[in-house]
Amino acid sequence: MSFISTFDSDRTLSQLYHDAKRLPEYASTTLFGHWLRVYIFTEKDWVISTERPTREHHDRTRLDIVVQTLLLDPTYAMIKSKFLRNTWIFWLTAEGKKQKSGREDLRYAEEQAYTKTWNYLHENKDAVRSCWVMTYFGTQARLWACQYKGSGALEAFLPLEGENGEKSSYLDIKENEHYFNIGWAYIKENLVPEPNEFEEFWRLTTSPAGPSAEAAPDPSPTDDRPSSSS
Repeated sequence: MSFISTFDSDRTLSQLYHDAKRLPEYASTTLFGHWLRVYIFTEKDWVISTERPTREHHDRTRLDIVVQTLLLDPTYAMIKSKFLRNTWIFWLTAEGKKQKSGREDLRYAEEQAYTKTWNYLHENKDAVRSCWVMTYFGTQARLWACQYKGSGALEAFLPLEGENGEKSSYLDIKENEHYFNIGWAYIKENLVPEPNEFEEFWRLTTSPAGPSAEAAPDPSPTDDRPSSSS
């Protein structure tokens, strides 16, 4: 059975996608917020918030998008009990720019995403040590981990390879929808990202013996898929 893209079957999503290619930053944030809400984090326990502060009180900083939850799953009871400052737990934070953003704009978005997410982790350092992050421009995105005690920068998850701050390291979410679906499934199952496990995950996923090998692409942005810079 051939893969039918939701960007082709959903006229609303398709229009948001085309808007994000030609309009300012707000259009990109609208696209990604809608995509996450309707197609990725669809269960009732998830809340997609925009312009969200990193702390619940006395904080003027804002994250473009946050995927948050009350973390009611008993599996996470121990982690939940250690959140002393926040009612809501962040599963993913996101910062974005418009389609025509330059290299410096993209670098700034990545730096802001790291700094703001690190501040959230600092507030809750007894509960979690890392958080998922997405940065985007126009219709292209990259997924990362931010560690409280890490390298001092975002650590790539999808695509796994590619320099930080480079537009060529990003992938279009429509052209690589199946690829993103693999990544999102992993993210939703893992509250706390472990960057040292990313390479092994993609190796198994894209291997003939892997759990999701059927039609799965290679995690590198420089393979035979459509160019990530398109």
